[in-house]
Amino acid sequence: MTYATRISVVVALLLMLAAAPAWADQPEIYPPEPADSEDVLEALFCGFEVGVQTEGKGGYLLFDDRAIVTAPGMEVHLTNLDTGQMVSLKIQGTFHDTFLDEEGDHVSTLNVGRNLLFGYFDGDPGIFLTIGKVVTESVLSVYPWEFDVIESESPGKMIDVCAMLSG
Repeated sequence: MTYATRISVVVALLLMLAAAPAWADQPEIYPPEPADSEDVLEALFCGFEVGVQTEGKGGYLLFDDRAIVTAPGMEVHLTNLDTGQMVSLKIQGTFHDTFLDEEGDHVSTLNVGRNLLFGYFDGDPGIFLTIGKVVTESVLSVYPWEFDVIESESPGKMIDVCAMLSG
C-alpha cells in the first residue's frame, strides 16, 4: 500500500489516475471496497504533523479522458500530533476528473459533495474540506500537488482543516 493510499483512499485514487496508461473506450470499473488506513501527513501542509485515519470504502471508474472517484461511507479522523486536537469528517463525495493532457498529469476536477484535499491551493499549503461543488485544476506529477480553485465555477465552499486542528 502506497503512502498516499494510507493518507486517504480518495487521494490515492487520484495518484493512480495520474500514473495510469491510456484506457479503452469502455470504462474500467473498480467497485467500492474497504479502504481503512492509518498514517502521518508531514508538517508541510499545516505547519505540524497530522495523524490520518480513514474508514470506509473507495472505488472508481476509469474512462479514456476522465475518471469518477467515489468514497461511499468514507470518514477521516485527523489529529494534530503536537496538541492532540482532533477532528472527524465525513468525506463521502465524488471527484469527476477530466484529463487535460495525455499523461493524465494536468487534471480538471469537479469535487461534488464532501471531499478532502491536501496540497497547495492557489499558492498556499493546506488541507481543505470541500462541500458542494468546487472545481479545481491541478498538476499531479509533482508532490505536493498544486490546486488552483476555479472560483467562477465553484458555488461550494472550502473549509480550512489546518485551522480546525490548530484551535
